[in-house]
Amino acid sequence: MQAASTPSSGRSAFPSDSVHLFAVVTPENNALVIDLSAPFGWAKSPGEYEIFGCVVSYMHGRSSNEQSPHGFFSYHWVDNHVDVAVDDGSNCNDVVFSLRSAMVTVFGGGTINENKFTQ
Repeated sequence: MQAASTPSSGRSAFPSDSVHLFAVVTPENNALVIDLSAPFGWAKSPGEYEIFGCVVSYMHGRSSNEQSPHGFFSYHWVDNHVDVAVDDGSNCNDVVFSLRSAMVTVFGGGTINENKFTQ
């Protein structure tokens, strides 16, 4: 596995009031469509990432703060992790830090490209 294979993942936690921007409801088809694109470029098979991604999600989900005392939730899809968090105080930053820490632990120190993260 190449350490640089996940350069832009985990770049932000989306405030909960923005989540509606990722989905559309089509009542005529009785359907909900959610954008779950896998944008960060895992170069290997989705099945292989599933193994490592589950470990990242597990570690991230074990982290908590005052807003999420039972652990953070990260939706893990193919080769990406999508975080949604209440935009209150340091909550979004706490979630991003947790995900980044889990990714560095699993994939190694060269995994994170700091230029890809929002500040």
